[in-house]
Amino acid sequence: MKIDIWKRPWLAVLLLFLCFLLVGYFERQDQELFERMAPFTEAMR
Repeated sequence: MKIDIWKRPWLAVLLLFLCFLLVGYFERQDQELFERMAPFTEAMR
């Protein structure tokens, strides 16, 4: 099943938009996790 993205420009835009949302969401989650883990990583050194 091959989807021709160029025949549906709105689909390509939608996919890009979803990717940006996911990346932004995970970066925020990672930042929170990193801040929570910081004391542990300091203690390990």
